[in-house]
Amino acid sequence: MVLGGKLRLKNSLKRRSECGNPCKLCSKACPIEAIDKKGNINMNECFYCLDCQSLYYNNYKCPPLVIKRKKLEALRSKHVKLKERLV
Repeated sequence: MVLGGKLRLKNSLKRRSECGNPCKLCSKACPIEAIDKKGNINMNECFYCLDCQSLYYNNYKCPPLVIKRKKLEALRSKHVKLKERLV
């Protein structure tokens, strides 16, 4: 596995500033524990199962995305209610 990590020219796995602090979802989901508690991926251990990436893009599981989605839904709901009042 270490050899595979050394052959990669760059880390193409996406991370957010919230990854590791406060969120630790990906580090808990990683089957080989290649993500440390600070959210950094150890590319020498990672074998690209992409579990972390499926969480990264999931609006219903990734905590930062869940927060954004809920705020957007609240704004949309508020907008619809205001529109209904005007009609």
